[in-house]
Amino acid sequence: ENAGTIAPGNSVGRMTINGDYRQTSTGRLQAEFDAAGTHDVLTVSGRVDLSGTLELAAEPDWYSSTWAVSTGSLIEAPSINGNFDTVRVAATSPTLSFSAGSEGGQRWRLTATRPGNAYTRHAGNSNDLAVARTLQALADAGAPAAQHLFSALDFSATDGSEVTHLLTQAAPSGYGALMAASVQRDRDIMNTARQGFGQGLRQPGTNWTGFA
Repeated sequence: ENAGTIAPGNSVGRMTINGDYRQTSTGRLQAEFDAAGTHDVLTVSGRVDLSGTLELAAEPDWYSSTWAVSTGSLIEAPSINGNFDTVRVAATSPTLSFSAGSEGGQRWRLTATRPGNAYTRHAGNSNDLAVARTLQALADAGAPAAQHLFSALDFSATDGSEVTHLLTQAAPSGYGALMAASVQRDRDIMNTARQGFGQGLRQPGTNWTGFA
């Protein structure tokens, strides 16, 4: 009986229960998924009785602005009775919004949305805003060279503080201080941004020209 929390994997994985599984109204099943559509699975050899909460959580990965995937069954059992009282997707990103819709048989349609202000809402001034617009354009275009950057940026601090830090530290002298070494490797992506969008970044009356 689950009256607390069960998570099949630390990252995507599978948990097997030999016997029955009953989830109470206070119980929570946590299931992770990634951009390829791989997800946690709970396998039960006996009867399943459901109540409580299903909480889905996105693994850090590259999700396009119109990402969507249909899962397989999150619960595999010969008999499943009842339904979750609440289904939600954990807020793990400062820039992406995820949703889940039932397709029956404990299968779910997962979608991600990157709103038009995903990065600009974290800008503090006009220069930050110009960088944010460049990031938005790169993300919406799905530029392959930039996907590693976004998989880190989109799953940085959920309060958006690290996005703000990137916007204010976009020059190479400050960019390396943004995050971990995995993000530092992507300075060449910011050069790509300059080449593709730099002419539109200059702000009237300033000497700031985008990425140096």
